[in-house]
Amino acid sequence: MGGGTVPMSDPGVSDLRSGARVAGPASAWCRYRADGPSRVARAAAGWQGATPAAPGAVETAGPILAGWTMIEVFDTTAARIALARQMLVCPACDQPLRPWGHARERTIRDLDGALLTVRPDRALCTGCGVSHVVLDAGLLPRRAYAAGLIGQALVASALQHGHRRIAAGLAVPAGTVRGWIRGARRSATWLRITGIRAVLASGHDELLAWGRTDELGAALEHLAAAALVLGRRYGLEHTSWRARINVLTRGRLLTMAPAG
Repeated sequence: MGGGTVPMSDPGVSDLRSGARVAGPASAWCRYRADGPSRVARAAAGWQGATPAAPGAVETAGPILAGWTMIEVFDTTAARIALARQMLVCPACDQPLRPWGHARERTIRDLDGALLTVRPDRALCTGCGVSHVVLDAGLLPRRAYAAGLIGQALVASALQHGHRRIAAGLAVPAGTVRGWIRGARRSATWLRITGIRAVLASGHDELLAWGRTDELGAALEHLAAAALVLGRRYGLEHTSWRARINVLTRGRLLTMAPAG
């Protein structure tokens, strides 16, 4: 993999580019039990990022900071198969997870304005008893908008567009967009470090570029490079850039800054 530009989002969405290095998975991936017969289930179990329900400065998936966590997955159907076969493992204690009903139904606004109705699966650890919500990687925890739409707003902000202009273009309330941007800017240092670590761990540090001086732009560039490496290294090119970034950041794109 040589140098060159790294798109910040899916092709055609933005002209913000990066060359960056990314470190290995900066998130703690949930592991899976290898005795299951299904390749699909194993693939689902192998690519998840666990998000503490009450995120703080801790950068690993455990200890659990609240009574449940979000688990981001690329393929919810495959994850359901893996969960039914107890091939998913608790990020806190490494014991198998089992199905435990569903989370409440949610309506999510997508990039094209379409409304998506989702009802994520829930899982319960057979060891420590902590429950988890299994969430599609295209969604952020506790947000009514898809990760792609939020990501587009952040890219526009990094390109120096104001929040009112961004909100008008996306047909989203200005206060909502302002909150996204503030959260991402507060988290920018930690997001940038996450991207850099992921690229460096992959051994492709030639992808890292250090030209940008604004923290949010640099963070998005480094995360884009990390998503590129993740996709190429593990055959995940069919997944969206935003979903890969969401898993790399464990669903904490807007909330990675330490509390307080």
